[in-house]
Amino acid sequence: MTTAVKCELPVARTPEEVGVSSEKMLEMYKAMEKTGYHGFMVIRHGKIAFQAFKKPYTATIPHAMYSVSKGLTVIAIGFAVNEGLLSLDDRVIDYFPVKCDEYMKKIRLRHLISLSAGREVFPLKNKAKNDWTEMFLKSKAVYEPGENFSYINENFHMALAMLRKVTGVS
Repeated sequence: MTTAVKCELPVARTPEEVGVSSEKMLEMYKAMEKTGYHGFMVIRHGKIAFQAFKKPYTATIPHAMYSVSKGLTVIAIGFAVNEGLLSLDDRVIDYFPVKCDEYMKKIRLRHLISLSAGREVFPLKNKAKNDWTEMFLKSKAVYEPGENFSYINENFHMALAMLRKVTGVS
């Protein structure tokens, strides 16, 4: 099961303190108010430059992020690859050594972030009560890694699990 990590960032006195325009933030806020947003936060230089949440939401209430999380994951993976912490050719099995089938031995980080790992993970399973890493590692192979695209969230969970292993950061 994924554990929430409390992360408190300092808040800039003004957006300009971190090089962000208050005027542009106000424009963005007005534009966001016309949408179905729950909230947004702009972070620059490790400080919160601006944040706004529509009631009843707050920064401390978990939000469904859908594919936004995938984009952020790929950015983090890209930084790790650039810093030499990970390679797109790293194998999942090297980070999570378990008894597995031949297909699992072929899954690389590139397959995870391109949603082409070839595993069958059931989308309707109660994932709140399960360990996603274990579910993925025990999943059944349905095709050769890299052969097909399949929108399975656990691919990105595994990519993040690999990132956590090399950085120690959740």
